[in-house]
Amino acid sequence: MPVPDPDDAIANAPRPKPTQVLVLSEIPGVLDALKRAVPAREAEFFQHAPATVTNQSLMCFEVIVADPPSFARCADRCARGALRWVQSTFAGVDAIVKRSAYREYALTRLGGVFGDAMAEYCVMHVLALERQLARDRENQRAAVWGRETSVFSPPRGVRKTRDLTVGVLGFGEIGHRVGEVFAHMGARVVACRRRSGTGLGSDGAMWEESQDGLPRYVAECFGAGDDPRRFFAQCDVVVNLLPSTPETVGVLDADTLTRVFKDGSILINVGRGDVFGATHDACEQTLLTAADDPRGAKHFVLDVFAAEPLPKSSALWAHPSITITPHVAAVTDARDVARAFAANLERYRDGKQLRHVVDWAKGY
Repeated sequence: MPVPDPDDAIANAPRPKPTQVLVLSEIPGVLDALKRAVPAREAEFFQHAPATVTNQSLMCFEVIVADPPSFARCADRCARGALRWVQSTFAGVDAIVKRSAYREYALTRLGGVFGDAMAEYCVMHVLALERQLARDRENQRAAVWGRETSVFSPPRGVRKTRDLTVGVLGFGEIGHRVGEVFAHMGARVVACRRRSGTGLGSDGAMWEESQDGLPRYVAECFGAGDDPRRFFAQCDVVVNLLPSTPETVGVLDADTLTRVFKDGSILINVGRGDVFGATHDACEQTLLTAADDPRGAKHFVLDVFAAEPLPKSSALWAHPSITITPHVAAVTDARDVARAFAANLERYRDGKQLRHVVDWAKGY
């Protein structure tokens, strides 16, 4: 008799009953997107408002889909319950890490979906600044041509992307994509992450041990223990993608921004707002001090802040060397949440390792 193939046996084995999933997300359309992405035989979804979810609901579900800020307020109520896995709807999970104590479950961040949007945002602002788009808008309002008559005279002070060194601070999954796009546009790309080195390998996140290499477009890589001047002093553009951890809070202080950054450089902050200080006031003071100093970074593109929304009273709004956007560099799409959850749910039900699992000790 032929020997049965174990893989066939697994494939033909009856599937477990549908996984019951509690949805605590307030992202528009997320429940419908989840139902479209996951067959009914695999999961049943039950949605509750995060502010009014009961202890009974929190205790009886083993899988939850949630927004980090609201789940952080109820995570500890899941202790001693059935919870085994929480799928975050955000890439950043620092709200849960910092504001809750219960850790007896797997937390997965929303990975693999924000790289393109982040890259587009960064490229857009670099081009707008290098091509002096704001000046052209002012000239348009004043009906000023703003250029010498000859078509052969290039606009003054304009640098092409190929003339720039772009530094990616926090070279994880999103950083890989940001660097890749700039590299394709001709920029020289340098990276800074936990570990230095220029070994070649896959394009995985820096916190996954099996993906510890670097893509070929990275000219130089620096680690947390290297002299930061070697990284910052060569960068015409610095894109900050650092997560919020005790090690990163306040790491970009006024002295670094003015004395270590390359003169005339651009800083784009799409990581976390507390990279400039532990409080909103501290961050604002750091940024204003650096923006008023002729040394170091000359322009600051800020999409994230220690206090959001940014208070109307903030002096950052009116500073000519600061560009403010309301945390829109990469916005969560319900369809991305659903696709990521569906892929991980299949692994969960098959007893496989989940993807994008957060390291509680590191905070990301």
